[in-house]
Amino acid sequence: MRMLLLILPLLFLSCAQKRGALFLNTKADQNASIQHMAPKPITIKPHDRLSILFFEYPELSTRSKEASDKGIEVSDDGTVLLPIIGKIRVADLTTEELRNILYRRYSAYLENPALSVDILNQKIYVIGEVKQPGAFAYDKTRTFTPLKALSEAGGLTDSAARDEVYILRGTPEEYSLVRMNLQDLYSVAQTNITLMPDDIIYVAPNGMKRTTLPLNGIDPALGLVNTIFNAITIYKVWN
Repeated sequence: MRMLLLILPLLFLSCAQKRGALFLNTKADQNASIQHMAPKPITIKPHDRLSILFFEYPELSTRSKEASDKGIEVSDDGTVLLPIIGKIRVADLTTEELRNILYRRYSAYLENPALSVDILNQKIYVIGEVKQPGAFAYDKTRTFTPLKALSEAGGLTDSAARDEVYILRGTPEEYSLVRMNLQDLYSVAQTNITLMPDDIIYVAPNGMKRTTLPLNGIDPALGLVNTIFNAITIYKVWN
């Protein structure tokens, strides 16, 4: 993790075309960010680990209710192999959509195959100038906000820019980025949103260069997005 923090400033900033929403400065921007960062349905993706629990047929479950095992992993092609029905594509479905599909499929063989579907390995990432950067388990049963995430990460370092806490949601191709200013109560109140799985909190160092003009044809905000995504990619590879 220390190596991650050393590499972060050195990462190459790609100029690939992206579609994103960058809300960084004014109160009007922050108001717009609330709508744009509204939670979206969470879909299953390759390498997610699924808990599929059958209430009346526990022998078909991918894990027991009491077990701390990791469930069944979604393969690279977005499928899982399940008892009786075999291989089924699950990628790009919500857990509710998959639950309904499995209920219909298993109803051809079983009476009332009631079940639940959950994603077990969802994370929120906190990187940059925090004392304990890393990935933190996402718990859908409780509200997880940026302030809570910063607390989980041990709080800010002495080198943190308290007016430059960035919240990044989405993918490198389509994302939303908002800035939280911890020194401004209005900013904190407006941007302390409910986090979603795979959200990233990045705390900038207090020496970060600030500019609103393109740099060598690259918008600085776009460069920031690339830097954050690149750092998370390295973190996932090393962990």
